[in-house]
Amino acid sequence: MKRYLVVFTLICGMMLYSLLVVQFSDMGQIRRAEAVTLLSSQGRSSATLVATIAASATTSSEVDLEGFPVISLVVPTITTGTISFQAATASGGTFYAVKGEDLVAFDIDSGTGALVVSADDLTALSACRYVKLVTSATQAATRTFTFLLKS
Repeated sequence: MKRYLVVFTLICGMMLYSLLVVQFSDMGQIRRAEAVTLLSSQGRSSATLVATIAASATTSSEVDLEGFPVISLVVPTITTGTISFQAATASGGTFYAVKGEDLVAFDIDSGTGALVVSADDLTALSACRYVKLVTSATQAATRTFTFLLKS
């Protein structure tokens, strides 16, 4: 005989509805526990990650996309107009240039003004876990880039 414990959590202020289902064996040991988010923020939830390029540098800190799709990238005003990406399979690992389907370096010609890059233009990052941004010239000041992820 399978026994289940079901816990339902409702947090109205944050619109988080979740369900925890725990299956017990006949001996009372937990066989399986599964948490399911039914609805978060009216069916949508997102997270932000920040990558920073220090003044006089070209490469950002690494961000862990954790396998979540990138919805957009907020690019601040930068010193130069080309941004490319590097990716690694492990945190602190060796980073390699991200290339598109045509094996050409994947980069964004952003100009020097601030902008938001949409998910359609970031598809090359969909298979990447640990990511760094690289600008084609050193930055005159610290630059903060924000990834918006669908979680």
